Amino acid sequence: MMNIDRKKLLDLSGPSSGSQRKLLIVGRAQADSVELQAALAPLKGLIIEAVPTLARLSIALQKGGQPPDLLLVEVDPDRAEDIELLRDLRKVSGIEEVPIIALAERARLHAPLRAMRAGAADVLLKPIDLEEAREVFERVMDQPKATRQSAPTVGKAIAFMHLSGGSGATTLAVNAACALARVPGTRGAGLIDLDIQFGNAASLLDLPSTSPMQEFIDDPQRLDESMLDSMMLRHQTGLQVLTAPRALLPVNAYSADGVRSLVELAKRQFGFVVVDLPVTLAPWTDSVLKSASVIYLVTSMTVPSAHRLIKFLDLLHEESVRDLPIKVVANRYHKSTNRGNDISVAQFEKATGHKVDYFIPNDYSLISMSHGQGKPAVRLKPNSPFTLALTEMLGAELGGDIFTQPKRGLFSFGRS
Repeated sequence: MMNIDRKKLLDLSGPSSGSQRKLLIVGRAQADSVELQAALAPLKGLIIEAVPTLARLSIALQKGGQPPDLLLVEVDPDRAEDIELLRDLRKVSGIEEVPIIALAERARLHAPLRAMRAGAADVLLKPIDLEEAREVFERVMDQPKATRQSAPTVGKAIAFMHLSGGSGATTLAVNAACALARVPGTRGAGLIDLDIQFGNAASLLDLPSTSPMQEFIDDPQRLDESMLDSMMLRHQTGLQVLTAPRALLPVNAYSADGVRSLVELAKRQFGFVVVDLPVTLAPWTDSVLKSASVIYLVTSMTVPSAHRLIKFLDLLHEESVRDLPIKVVANRYHKSTNRGNDISVAQFEKATGHKVDYFIPNDYSLISMSHGQGKPAVRLKPNSPFTLALTEMLGAELGGDIFTQPKRGLFSFGRS
């Protein structure tokens, strides 16, 4: 029988004699870090340190601290905060190419897949087996930098919100998604209809079916890239659509963690994720708002709309929710105050204490034709004032150069 020197087996010394590798444990409480350090202590040639927060790590690196050879992050793949920590590590200057090892429980079957999708180079399972740990650490440290897995590119979420029915927010969301789906050099766009009770994105796009949402509702923890793919419907514009369920369901049928995971997963799959929110404020609404790069709050120039906006802004203040990227959009706007606006822009802004950021002109005939034919307005009339105003609004918030090619060619889908 072969005689194996276990001490040599557990030696992680570097190529030069006596050189040691540095492992940094990130984001754990002191007691947890001490326990992990003790479990890994028998590994030779390894210096193990811990830092409780990314801010501490960033400060240490800025002061000239030596970057580690490995990062170890303990994660629960079902906690959005833990997955977000994995992604945020890649944003810390000075450790962009340092491999990340995710530490997860062996019983969590989906842990390795979800952790590696979030940017981990490999996964170490608990309880820790030292020989397994040595193998994992050596494998990722010996891997050439050029082939190491980097964190996936994260797209931008764009939320369309309305505080009263009939504001046209869904129309804007659908058309925005179709416009963004055609932006060159991106990973396309996905539209998520979260109006669980009365969502009608499917009918506005003339989609023949609705997404099979029941599996996600029953067990949101099962959501992964494959499951999301199976639920999305493809529109002829190239847009991928997650529709509202066919049946009328209570708004709390979605969980806050489930919706957060849904949006974050979609952001990793698409360059742009357009989310259409219901009028009702749900327990998971803030999960979407906090994930969004921009929130278009769609309203009309009326007294009731001004009152609803005031109440919503007061609610945000009471809940200490600040710094949300909210942009107020006046939809179906008439330049002349005597042609459809109940109050002037100045009156609206004075009453609400919030400026109107964008104006989408009223084009009743185009929108009626769009709804009647089940085709987006940006496709029917690419050079209409409606389309130009919408794309200018998107470009202003998402990057002024995303619609740089001539507008006439941007939505040239051909005739059907």
